[in-house]
Amino acid sequence: MSIPFFLRLWTLLSNRVGLIFGVIMHLFGFNIYCQGEIDQPFENQDSILLSYYDSGDFQLSKTYALDILKKDSLNQVSLGVLAQIYESEQNIAKAIKYHTIRFKQDSTNAKICRKLGQLYAEAEIFREAHFYYRLANKLNDRDMLAIKGLIDIYLITENLANADSLIIVGMEIDSNNVGLLLARARVSYKMKDMNVVVTALDKAGNMTNLNNYYLRMLGYANLQIDSLEKAVYYLKAALETDRNPEFTYYYLALAHERLNEPTIAANYYEEAIEAGISKELHTYYQRLGMLMVREEKYKEAYAYLSEALTLRRDSISLYFMALTCDHRFKDKSKALTYFKELLNNPGNLDPAMLTYAKSRTQLLEEELHQKGSNQINRLFLFLPDQKQVQLRV
Repeated sequence: MSIPFFLRLWTLLSNRVGLIFGVIMHLFGFNIYCQGEIDQPFENQDSILLSYYDSGDFQLSKTYALDILKKDSLNQVSLGVLAQIYESEQNIAKAIKYHTIRFKQDSTNAKICRKLGQLYAEAEIFREAHFYYRLANKLNDRDMLAIKGLIDIYLITENLANADSLIIVGMEIDSNNVGLLLARARVSYKMKDMNVVVTALDKAGNMTNLNNYYLRMLGYANLQIDSLEKAVYYLKAALETDRNPEFTYYYLALAHERLNEPTIAANYYEEAIEAGISKELHTYYQRLGMLMVREEKYKEAYAYLSEALTLRRDSISLYFMALTCDHRFKDKSKALTYFKELLNNPGNLDPAMLTYAKSRTQLLEEELHQKGSNQINRLFLFLPDQKQVQLRV
């Protein structure tokens, strides 16, 4: 019973010693297997190549892999090693090249299909990415990486219905998969289903730490469903690591405005303006001006609405500027000017606001006309002969 055991041990040791010796000799520039017409056995070539790759010496790995491919152009180990090395170097084109050769030899390999989907997605060639991810999913419908990759492609291409359907399939396999929960939140956010966003992110947040992107999304979703205290909590949490906090400040301003905390809201609008680098700067000035009108701070409202109108002459800003001038100035001509401009271009103004603007414009015109008539009646000079002469002004 002991002899077969020692024979197996001796064979194993002999192979390992031979392999190690071969690696050492190749490192020092000797190729003991390629002298004359004697070739190195393929299994030993593959093992040596993998040992180079595992050691992290990618340059030597590439050289050795290319040498193998000169003799065996379809060697799967060499093709795989080269593809992985080029991927690590972010040379996506060459990584795709070698994985494609592998795919042509083994088109039913779900892992190769998934990898090609990933690489084409990184290269932003989404049609090819969709093809390979879908093939990978067909070959192995329980591969979560393929499912997640395909969902991402559907999201990028705005194919929300297919993304949502695939998420449901994935959740049936693993309802606690954090990646799928985050994907569900993103899809539901685009579909404006904020209750689902909150449910998905609450569950994901119980299993992992959400980054500021998802914290802001969760805060905004809570804001949309009027869960204002939670909205403030998550938006403030997002601020801690937010490199571009402009929108977070804006959402916090909206939340505090709805909580009837105008001073805090105004501060966050100011922060949004300070951090503003987007095209939404007009909105922040507009909202701040509207807030000041509601607080009857017409001097401040006039300043903010003037900035908003400098950036964009929209109907909402014109309406609130007309109200501001109507309340701030005794001379109603400015208010009338803004009301008239608004009526000439009402856009999508709320019907109630539009009705008020028409009514107020009519009253101001009558008032100014009456005032003008009274002024004319008073502008007389009494000449020595007591004849009244109207001055032309």
